[in-house]
Amino acid sequence: ESPIEKLQLDNVNLKEMTVVALATREKVHALFVFDDKPRDEAKSLVTNLHNENKTVTLMTGDHKSAALRIARDLGITNVYADLKPADKLNRVRDMQQHGAVVAMTGDGINDAPVLAGANISIAMGSGTQLAAAHADMILLSNHITHLYSGYRVATRTLVIIRQNLAWAFSYNLLAVPAAAMGYVEPWLAAIGMSASSLVVVLNALRLTRTRY
Repeated sequence: ESPIEKLQLDNVNLKEMTVVALATREKVHALFVFDDKPRDEAKSLVTNLHNENKTVTLMTGDHKSAALRIARDLGITNVYADLKPADKLNRVRDMQQHGAVVAMTGDGINDAPVLAGANISIAMGSGTQLAAAHADMILLSNHITHLYSGYRVATRTLVIIRQNLAWAFSYNLLAVPAAAMGYVEPWLAAIGMSASSLVVVLNALRLTRTRY
């Protein structure tokens, strides 16, 4: 019977926790039991991402039982445990090869390689400096629900950019040939161009009313 099997704690399932042993070659001197708990807002973040048809994956160096417990609490079905930093990076590269655009968030030293390899990466503000150095962005607030807010703002910005490009292209396609052929007076074409620019600016200002 191993020291871990001998260890008994009330109302605790050790198989779902991370146990670290302090030992010499002769014997085990102490066992440390670590119980990871998800952030309070983590479940709502995962739920919101699932509602947007996004795939959420948990990658961790912790053992499988502990990882599965966290994933079960959060509603995550894609779980990879017992991973080394290189293993995480290989998982991300495999996703990318299958056409996925990977957004990665992490805070530890062992997250640095995979943060550098993801399409977009966000380091937690309270994490290590090495993780922050390899990430594209840093979440200063440490409230992970802001990740979803940032995603919503980014997607809305992309929609408005496309709308503005479509409007500008359509206007120029119609107005420039008409002005060149003399169907539109120069002063009217100038007013129309200014009005077109104003429409683009007003459409972009809709982003300032976005609240999440």
